[in-house]
Amino acid sequence: MKVRLLLCAISLILFNSSFSQEAPVAVLEDGDVEKYAESVVPMTKEFKKLGLDMDGDPKNIGQEWAKDAEVKSVLEKYGWNEEFALKFSAITWAYTYLKIKTEIDKMPDDQKAQAEAMMPMFEMYINMVHDDDIKIVETKMDQLDAAFKGLEKL
Repeated sequence: MKVRLLLCAISLILFNSSFSQEAPVAVLEDGDVEKYAESVVPMTKEFKKLGLDMDGDPKNIGQEWAKDAEVKSVLEKYGWNEEFALKFSAITWAYTYLKIKTEIDKMPDDQKAQAEAMMPMFEMYINMVHDDDIKIVETKMDQLDAAFKGLEKL
């Protein structure tokens, strides 16, 4: 669990630059989270075979490696296009935020206050995700838990 939260937190930071607008825009549609949960592990395996990782270039996440014909082919094979980077970021940030909130809620009161004091650091990231996208992710946490467990095994 801690490894998954750490991976999510790192992803959260790495994908910081993929949203540049002031107000968040909803990017997720019905089925995106399910498609992500089903495709992220096999796609990651294929990207690793190509010598790439899912992080891409943190300054230009997704856009650069999506130009590569092999990468584009993998994305298309799993039903994604160049919007994958934005959707991946929204799902990852929302998931990470929701998992951290859940963990804080489980803490004893003396630890909870200290952990809650750190939440503004994470809220600056989640504020880049539209409320509708957070709600979509929140309803699919079990599927995402399974997907992130699969990623940990790679």
